[in-house]
Amino acid sequence: MAEDGTSRSDEHQPSTQELLAALREAEERLSLVADSAEAGLWELDYRTGVFWATERARALFGYAPDEIIDLARVEASVHPDDADSVRQAIERSRSGEPLEIDYRILTESGERWLLSRGRPLSTSAGEPDRLMGVTLDISERKRADEALRASGARLAAGADLAGLAFSEKDWLTGVMTYADAKVRDLLGLPPEGRLTADACAVWSGRLHPDDRARVMEVQRRLLGGEVDSMSVEYRYIHPERGEKWIQHLAGVAARGTDGRTSRTYGVLRDITARRRDEEELRDLSRRLIGAHEDERALLARELHDDLSQRLAVLAIAAGRAELSLTEGPQAEALRTIREGIVRVSEDIHSLAYQLHPSLLEELGLAEALRAECEHRRSQCEFEIIVDVDPVWSDVDGDGALCLFRVAQEALGNAARHAQASSVTVTLRHVDGGLLLAVSDDGVGFDAETPVAGRHLGLASMRERARLVNGTIDVESAPGSGTTVVAWAPMPEDPE
Repeated sequence: MAEDGTSRSDEHQPSTQELLAALREAEERLSLVADSAEAGLWELDYRTGVFWATERARALFGYAPDEIIDLARVEASVHPDDADSVRQAIERSRSGEPLEIDYRILTESGERWLLSRGRPLSTSAGEPDRLMGVTLDISERKRADEALRASGARLAAGADLAGLAFSEKDWLTGVMTYADAKVRDLLGLPPEGRLTADACAVWSGRLHPDDRARVMEVQRRLLGGEVDSMSVEYRYIHPERGEKWIQHLAGVAARGTDGRTSRTYGVLRDITARRRDEEELRDLSRRLIGAHEDERALLARELHDDLSQRLAVLAIAAGRAELSLTEGPQAEALRTIREGIVRVSEDIHSLAYQLHPSLLEELGLAEALRAECEHRRSQCEFEIIVDVDPVWSDVDGDGALCLFRVAQEALGNAARHAQASSVTVTLRHVDGGLLLAVSDDGVGFDAETPVAGRHLGLASMRERARLVNGTIDVESAPGSGTTVVAWAPMPEDPE
């Protein structure tokens, strides 16, 4: 009896219509949830082989709303390469095994990837009754996975062709958490097994003594949060192969709350062969320029010591003959010949100096620059302003010759192209070397696309600067003049 005196049998029992309405409401809620997740619900009756499916499930497979769906219809929709896998998965579910499989289907709009999950249900007698499941469209995910695999394959192929090696370091523990086979081989680390903090210590300990301070400073800035990446080339002493050149790029993968780097990834590459080729090319360029200068010096000596002297003798002879004739056409002709010989002699002397500036060896760079500017004044219409620091005469010969040739080229370009009214030549002691600047107020040019005549001269200047470990920079713009700045390292004043 209930507390109010009524029997429990008198309590309201739901009618069949109410139960059906509640069931429909539950189905609608379930369908709503499934539709929100873009999932199709279905149920397979093992006895009849017929599917019940929601509208979403039918849409995924491309079936009509009133179409009867049986196993044969589903199997016909599955891609031929996946049909056996789907059939076997359904058969295993009859034994109570959950179903989970991804496969392709063929629809009027093309191929589509689906993921189906199902759980088998049995009767009270334990007989397989039906399979309830859900299906999702995973076409986008599959395409993304395929694109990722293709990208990874291309990256791996490119890395292999480029000889790239990859590593990752955890700076909180000091451990190299990942190093591929190329890194291990390049650095002489154990080919297998877990790496410890010793790996980082081994790497830093094998840096070439002349490069260690520079590399560690770059690393300090990266770890301290001053920069997000680093790129450095250095020599590394491999335990078996000796000295190797390595190009090392590293980037920040994670930072701590204090802004310091906690994890980095790195890409390493063996550039020993490239460095060797560059050194051989540099040596070849140095020898070619040296041979060129030797030829110029030889030609200058021949012009000065032989041809110039012979012309002097002719001028003296013409002068004597001129003195024997006081007047008349013959005397005038001899005077013209003598003056012409003198002018030719002067031109040869000037050419000999341009080929090989003897003042550079005798009095040093500063005096050679002053003499060159004075010579240019007599040939050009623009004013030349010279502002040169005193330079000791025994500065490095290659560096001094480099700066002198740059000055010659820059002054020649100004005379030929600049249409300038004024050119300034300065020489200063800067950063352990000498800084030369030749600046004009002429028409200028586009430094990114110089004219053909200037391009060859600029290339020659840059090559000379590179061979003495110097630098060169050309600043110009149409209508804004041109400035050539060259720097070459020089030894300290011996005094």
